[in-house]
Amino acid sequence: MSLDLSASPLRFLDWIRHEIDLDTYFNTIMSGEESIKNKPHPHPYLEMIRRLDIKPTNTIIIEDSIVGLRSALGAGAHVVALSGSVPRESLKIAHRIVDHLDEISIKFIEVLLLENL
Repeated sequence: MSLDLSASPLRFLDWIRHEIDLDTYFNTIMSGEESIKNKPHPHPYLEMIRRLDIKPTNTIIIEDSIVGLRSALGAGAHVVALSGSVPRESLKIAHRIVDHLDEISIKFIEVLLLENL
């Protein structure tokens, strides 16, 4: 599993990594400072996809901002919008919208990956 806090500075990411031991939970972690271009450009996600050596069509990105959604869609990934910080109407550009992360189950992921090929 990977984590891309692409809009976050490296110092913030390092602080979080230390505070909650993120490296225990994620194999690959990337900051926006490691990307040539930041959101809404798709480069942060394309770089993470490249590092993981996977296809965009085998990727699910969860975002809660319009800029992040555009970046993820531009990368060719399956995109899930998390509601809360943006009006729900604006999130409709994503493949799916969820109100809570616990809505994302294995079945949800399987259906999403198969549905949007």
